[in-house]
Amino acid sequence: MTDTTDAAPALGRDTADAAPARGTAPSAPGAPAPRQRDAWLDNVRFVLLAFVVMDHFMWPLLSGSRTMHVLFYWIHLFHMPAFVMVTGFFSRSLVVNDSRARGLVTRVLVPYLIFQTLYQLGDPLLRHGQMVRWAPLWPAWLMWFLAAMIVWRLMTPYLLRIRWILPISILVSLGTGAIAGVSHLMSMDRVLSFLPFFVLGLVIRREHLEVLRRLPARVAAVAVLVAAWPVSAVAADKLGVHWMFWDRSYASMHTTTVKGIAIRSILMVLAFATSAAVLALTPPAHSWMSALGRGSLYGYLLHGFIAWGFKWTAVHAWFNSPPRYALFLAGCVALTAALCSPWTQRVLRPVIEPRTDWLLRRRDAEVAVRA
Repeated sequence: MTDTTDAAPALGRDTADAAPARGTAPSAPGAPAPRQRDAWLDNVRFVLLAFVVMDHFMWPLLSGSRTMHVLFYWIHLFHMPAFVMVTGFFSRSLVVNDSRARGLVTRVLVPYLIFQTLYQLGDPLLRHGQMVRWAPLWPAWLMWFLAAMIVWRLMTPYLLRIRWILPISILVSLGTGAIAGVSHLMSMDRVLSFLPFFVLGLVIRREHLEVLRRLPARVAAVAVLVAAWPVSAVAADKLGVHWMFWDRSYASMHTTTVKGIAIRSILMVLAFATSAAVLALTPPAHSWMSALGRGSLYGYLLHGFIAWGFKWTAVHAWFNSPPRYALFLAGCVALTAALCSPWTQRVLRPVIEPRTDWLLRRRDAEVAVRA
C-alpha cells in the first residue's frame, strides 16, 4: 500500500490527484518524491462500483428471472461491506493530515449537498410534477453512503482511541437491529449496522492486505465466491431484501431479537469472507481499470439518474433471456467505465467537485504565522 492513497475517499479523486491548495509552497529541493499510487486499490474501487451499478439497474429484472434474483443477493453479500471497509482504510490518516481532512468538505460534503438536492427533488418533480420540501439530513436513495461517510469520518479520531474497537463495533451492529426506530437521519441506521466493516478498514494493516495478493488467497477466494452462490439462493428464498440492506430492525422484519442477531451474525461472517475474496481476485497491476477507479465518485453520483430512466421506461423489458442478461451485465460495466472516465471527470468536475477555497478558512497555525 502507499501513503498517497491512505486518506483518499473510497469514492472520488485522491488527494494526491488534486491540485495543490492556493498558497501552498512547493516541495523543498531534495525532498523525497511522493510514492506511487497503488493500482490495486484503484482497481478495487472500479470493481466494487461496477457491482453497485449492477445492483441499482437490476431491480426491474428481479421478478422475471430466478438467476437475476439470486445474483442480486450474491452481490449484496459483499459490495457495500467491501466499499465501507475500503472507505475505512482510506480514512485513517485524516486524523493527522489537515490537507486530507479538508477533503471531507471538498470531496464528500459538497458533492453530497449538491446531489442530495438533485436526487431528493428530481424524482417527484420529474415523475409527478410536484415539489417536496428539501431535507438535507435525510439521504435520498444512494446518497445514504455519502451521508454515512461524513459521519464515519467525523467519528474516526475517536474510534481509533477505543480499545477492542472491532469487537465493540460488531456488538453495536448486532444491537442496532434489536432497537426499533433507529433513525435514518444522516443514515444512522446504516452507520451503526455497517460500523464493523468501517472499523476493520481503520485497524487493518498493510501486511494483512498484502496476504490477499498471494496465490493461495486467490484460490481460496474463488472457492468462497462459488460457495456463496447457493447460500445466496437460500437467502433469496428465506430472507427479505432489507436483511441485505442492513437498514431495518429485526422486529420490522418479523423476527425475534435472538433469531435476528443470529441471521445478522451469519451475514456479517459471509460479508467479511466474500469482501476479502473480491479484493483478492481484483487484479493488482496497473490496467485500464486503474484510471477509472480514481473517478469512482463520478460514477457513483451519476449512474442513479440513468438508472431512473432504465426503470421508468420499458427498456428493461427487453432483457428477458440469459444471453440478454449477460449483455445487461456487460452494459453495466461499460456504463461504469464511461461515467468514471477521465473525460467525464474533466467535463463534470465543476459540478461534482467545485472549487471550495472560498468556504474553507486557513488553519489557526497559518493565521498565527501571518499575524
